[in-house]
Amino acid sequence: MRKKYTTLLVFSILLIMLIGISFYFLYSNNKPEEQSQSSSNTLLQQQKEFIRDNNYITEGSMKSKVHVVVFTDYRCSHCSNYYYNQKLSWLQKYIDTGKVKYTEIPFPVIDKESNNYEKMARVIQTRNDSKTLIEFTKKSYQSSSIDNNPIKTLKRVNLNSKTFHDITNEYKSSNIKSNKSEIQDKFDITSTPTVFVNGRFVRDIDFMKKMVEEEIK
Repeated sequence: MRKKYTTLLVFSILLIMLIGISFYFLYSNNKPEEQSQSSSNTLLQQQKEFIRDNNYITEGSMKSKVHVVVFTDYRCSHCSNYYYNQKLSWLQKYIDTGKVKYTEIPFPVIDKESNNYEKMARVIQTRNDSKTLIEFTKKSYQSSSIDNNPIKTLKRVNLNSKTFHDITNEYKSSNIKSNKSEIQDKFDITSTPTVFVNGRFVRDIDFMKKMVEEEIK
């Protein structure tokens, strides 16, 4: 009888612990705002300085009070899903109407070819050619796993012959190095896509829209 009571007691304690853990994760996932405002502001400022120092192109109005920063790999299937299901699906309208400014930072993680796609994107960024960058980004998410070469992917962009050859020649001759190590050291990024809204880490992409709309208010 005593053994049966002890077993029941242990089972009850474990059940209570399991329920407590479940509530903790449920509560934490619904509270992305728990990251302190001061740490978010500090991180956002660091991101802005990094973007400025490396000539990363930002879409949207520079006057917007909401800044979404995404670390991405053009050859990453999860990044492609994010791009189409989040960025183009609902976020783009906020970018186009000036409510959100948006910066994608290439962070190669998939393979060696990811570094080449990062390099091509940065060559385009140094030209301050936002239109070409947006189109190259879209084509990369669509076709980089097929092309396996950023020059082939660039051909899919509707460029005139001179612009295509200028960018290609700059890519071939450029000594631009990957920013991967610096990004890891500065921002502790290890995977893609990694998304921030005004310096707040988006733990669950399903809560991203809620976070953005809270910042817009």
